Amino acid sequence: MCTKILLIAICCCLCVPVVAAETVDALSVRVTELEKANYVLHEDLARARIELNIAISMLQDTISKLDTKIDTLQQKTLIELKEQLKKLEETGQKKYDDLQAGMKKLEETHQKKFDDLQADMQKQHDDLENEITNKTKQTQDEIATMLKQIRENQEMNNRLDKLEAIVQQIQDFLPLSSNGTIGHRRNPGPVTLMNQPKVEQFRLKIENKMNGIIAVSRDQGITWQPVGHVLTPTEKLGVEEKLPPNWSLAGSVASTAVNSISIRTSYDKATQTGTVFYLLPAQKKSENREPLANLPASMQAAAIQTDMPTAKGIFGDTLTPFQGNPVYLAVNDDMKPLSAIAKYTPTKGDVFIISVQQLKNMPQTYTFENTYGGFVKARDWQNHETIIGQVLVPVRGIGPLADTAGTGVGRLSSSKNGTLDISVRAQGNPGGFRLVLCTEDNKEEVTKARFSNSCMVVSEFYASDPSWQGMAPLFMGYLHPRYSEDDFKGADYMTRLGERVGVEFKVDNGEFGGFPPNLMGADQQLPKTADIAMEHITGIRIDCPVPPRS
Repeated sequence: MCTKILLIAICCCLCVPVVAAETVDALSVRVTELEKANYVLHEDLARARIELNIAISMLQDTISKLDTKIDTLQQKTLIELKEQLKKLEETGQKKYDDLQAGMKKLEETHQKKFDDLQADMQKQHDDLENEITNKTKQTQDEIATMLKQIRENQEMNNRLDKLEAIVQQIQDFLPLSSNGTIGHRRNPGPVTLMNQPKVEQFRLKIENKMNGIIAVSRDQGITWQPVGHVLTPTEKLGVEEKLPPNWSLAGSVASTAVNSISIRTSYDKATQTGTVFYLLPAQKKSENREPLANLPASMQAAAIQTDMPTAKGIFGDTLTPFQGNPVYLAVNDDMKPLSAIAKYTPTKGDVFIISVQQLKNMPQTYTFENTYGGFVKARDWQNHETIIGQVLVPVRGIGPLADTAGTGVGRLSSSKNGTLDISVRAQGNPGGFRLVLCTEDNKEEVTKARFSNSCMVVSEFYASDPSWQGMAPLFMGYLHPRYSEDDFKGADYMTRLGERVGVEFKVDNGEFGGFPPNLMGADQQLPKTADIAMEHITGIRIDCPVPPRS
């Protein structure tokens, strides 16, 4: 209505001519329509606002409900998590308790095993002490019996004092045995020493027939160089009775000396007998000694006589084998171990092959303290020293050992069953002393040695140590007679000198050196002071060969 009045006023002011009635009505109708449209628009807008408010209100209710649900869900989840955490804590505590119980049970089990082991070790220790005590008492009883017999003979009073000293030394030495030694490594044992790698130095071939060739090969049998001949073959075997087991293996070199080599073909443990045959050097017409005379009559036929002189070639010279070297029978182009042939007997035409093998890791020296209870020590090439044994009876003099005449002063003349013979006089003059191993199976030899001034009795250091019987380091595989006056000759003199086995002596705890010349005697007969010739010798050292190259 206001709009209509405004239009009329404007027309009047402008002096516009009066519009026709139809135009005015049309405008009025248009104005009315616009007013209606405006009204409808306001109503729609008001309705829309109401609906929007309703929607906002509903949305707020929905949000409120969602917040409520979220709070409820959070509280429920929190409660569930707390319950799960509580269950986990309870489960973990149970497992921890179970683990603690298991560890306690395991500790109890280990403690019981430890207690049982300690008790068993204590029992073994007690048994060993009882055994040592019993053996000591038995030894003391045996020595006491000997002393009683010696007391009945006034001429043996001086030996009575020595035997009483032996008893005292044994009593004094036993605590040292059980406590061990300080500052020295333990002996690795004969089995360990024997199982070291071996290097073949050369091979020897002996044809068992008249004028049979004795030859050497340094290329494992490809080529052979003759070094001697067989004068007399053999078709028989000798029998060694009361032979202790393990002195040497069947089918091997049983002993080496400057005047003989023995080869064992078999051994019967039940009867303690072994079968052997011998290799002997040539017999000089001017020589008073007869090698065959050292053998029983029943065994003389079991010897192969060679044309090699004493202390030459295979007898104490550069071609000497070691104890324990294997012996083979050559059959066509094959080598059959002699030990694998049952009841073997030599036949004319048989060809023997000796594989001369040397242990790869050789000691440098063996030292013997020449006193009751003295140490036997081995020194390696890194100058590490090991106590390997003890001296039960020291040596005080020298005796007329037959094989010592074949070599020189300070030389090893033989390596046999449990004995080593060492010469202290010039070649051609018999005289030396003997190292004897003390074992249960060697009682007869040991008993003789105890009453002989020219013998040194040795044994293992600990009572629990394995026996040296037929084993390294002294009585198998390490030492052999080896000396030649020609070692300084030729371009290979350094090698030949390194292969030697020498023996040095210490006088009154001085330095090691040669045997004192004033104690040897110049004649073939032993000097009158032979029985006490070594009473001032306080140490004996055996210088071993240089280890072989691979």
